[in-house]
Amino acid sequence: DLSRTPGGSSGGSAAALCAGLTALELGGDIGGSIRVPAACCGIFGHKSTLSAIPFSYGPTRSHDIVVKGPLSRSSEDLELAMKLLAHIEGPAKRALTIKLPCNEKKKHLKDFRVAIWMYSCSRRCKTF
Repeated sequence: DLSRTPGGSSGGSAAALCAGLTALELGGDIGGSIRVPAACCGIFGHKSTLSAIPFSYGPTRSHDIVVKGPLSRSSEDLELAMKLLAHIEGPAKRALTIKLPCNEKKKHLKDFRVAIWMYSCSRRCKTF
């Protein structure tokens, strides 16, 4: 549908991945630029921990709050991407471990519960 956009600065990457033009993509996220396009395109996206994926991978922006993260068409590819891309250095290496939980029952997006923050000044959250 050419009247719609995947949103976010990683929207082109998400659209290309969804269309089958690439097997894996890497995006940058500050306020949803990985997560929003992934949700709009029905693919998987992960905003990683700050500095978990080095800035030498892909386009570089300010290092203060932006993080790199993978986009993929399956949870298995997302896990593989994190294992390949994550490279913790310095003091964080002693404190941070990349270990994704094994959840064999949840292989598709429809299998997950999604929480939506409904009000910016309230602690109420609606789940689907």
